[in-house]
Amino acid sequence: MLNEPEAVRSATRRRVERAIAKLGYRRSNAARSLRTRSTRTIGVVAPGTGRSGPRAPLRRWSRRPGPTTMPPS
Repeated sequence: MLNEPEAVRSATRRRVERAIAKLGYRRSNAARSLRTRSTRTIGVVAPGTGRSGPRAPLRRWSRRPGPTTMPPS
């Protein structure tokens, strides 16, 4: 229902949306990864330390929405 809401009757969609709100449902990235066999995670190995250097653009990029990223530490 959540992936293709147009494929569900409007009355059913409203009932599901009410249940989602009542229960506080949130999508689980872990469950999705298990189902799709894809983590949508990108790993990058780059030299440098601190806030300047070659890893700084990666640090900014990793905070954007989209695939899961792990900011360089």
